[in-house]
Amino acid sequence: MGRQFLLHGTVSGADLVSLADRINIYRLKIRLRRMCELFDSCVVERILNSKVVAERIHGITGSYEM
Repeated sequence: MGRQFLLHGTVSGADLVSLADRINIYRLKIRLRRMCELFDSCVVERILNSKVVAERIHGITGSYEM
């Protein structure tokens, strides 16, 4: 993705926000995987199924899938 920005020569603020959001989702996925190792899977499932998490991911990616 970084190379794509270099080819275009400029980076818009929206591109940076989108990239930051995608990085944050990636970090969230890593944390959730760690939680799966530490906690009962039903706890993690409740977090993943929470409306707030689903709406945040959908708002960034346009998809409800993690």
